[in-house]
Amino acid sequence: MGITKKYNLYRSFIILFLSLLILNINGQSEIKSNSNYRIGVFLPFSASTDAEGNIDKQQQLISYAMMDFYGGIQLALENLSKLGFSADVYTWNSHGKSTTELNQIIESNTFKSLDILIGPIDDKVAVEISQSNPTIIQVSPLKYLKNNSNTINFFQKKENRFESVFEGVVNRFSNYKICIISNNIAKAQITVKNLLKDDKDSKTVSYHSYKNGSIKPNIPSGDDIIMVIDGISQTQKLSLTKRINRKTNSYIIADHTWFDNFLSTEEVDESLIIYPTINYIFGLDSSTQEFSNQYLDSFHAEPSRFGYQGYDQMWFIGNALLTFGIDFMEFLPKAEFSGTINNIALKKSEYGMINKGIRFIYRKESELICWD
Repeated sequence: MGITKKYNLYRSFIILFLSLLILNINGQSEIKSNSNYRIGVFLPFSASTDAEGNIDKQQQLISYAMMDFYGGIQLALENLSKLGFSADVYTWNSHGKSTTELNQIIESNTFKSLDILIGPIDDKVAVEISQSNPTIIQVSPLKYLKNNSNTINFFQKKENRFESVFEGVVNRFSNYKICIISNNIAKAQITVKNLLKDDKDSKTVSYHSYKNGSIKPNIPSGDDIIMVIDGISQTQKLSLTKRINRKTNSYIIADHTWFDNFLSTEEVDESLIIYPTINYIFGLDSSTQEFSNQYLDSFHAEPSRFGYQGYDQMWFIGNALLTFGIDFMEFLPKAEFSGTINNIALKKSEYGMINKGIRFIYRKESELICWD
């Protein structure tokens, strides 16, 4: 089940949905392409129903999210075409496929001719695809997949997010004394030392355990202190902010879980706390406003976070292809791209590349501002 769309003309969300329904009935269409790149999208766009016709609610939510995600891809491709980017995009609905049907898709000439595949979100199917076509660049848009050296993971596992936070801190606060405050200092120390590039960097970092409101050893004297919190509850914010409230130009980098579960605490000076996070939309940002307006005009609905994610990821990949070609993974700069909802900083890992981009948010008076 494949379909190609040229992205030099407007395609509405409804047309996409109807085309996918038709595709489920009629099978794969025959395509001839003169475009530079062949991109596949292999995501669950539908949900199952039981014998009584009741739809699976969880699958329905996933299908809505994937349709929204694909809407973002559409708009990114429309905008990329204005820069000279040319691609044919083949779309498959991955939901509810039998083993035989999956094999037919994976082994088809169309599928094997792809340069890039966005999806699937199923680990087992992703491995089968990489075994059948080891040269294809697989983009995992929503979850971390252990696959092959050609995989791009746009999200890393939550338990490893401290790595991204620390790297973001080093890149943004290179002239500060960095203090790691952790309830598992041995683990944090191993993680940080593996990330530090040389001995010079390691001399700017100190390690401190936190237990029952006590920090040992004490925070260094002087100003320009960055306290990076790892694994400590935000119920301890007041205790932690007291350590730096009299130090000039000093801040706390919150644990990466604090922002999503924000806890308002009396007497805490929130201006001293910088929150690392992902999936945060700055409504007043011009690029965000432009995308939101474009999405509303095209699909007559506001985008969910999945629409923003689809746009950011396709926009990033398209620009990388325009700049570096199909081998772009070898040439990406160290710079961090700021998208409509996430920062993207792809780094090499055991399984291809992983996005270590993090947004740092702080409160100035009543407004949330991005540190970047």
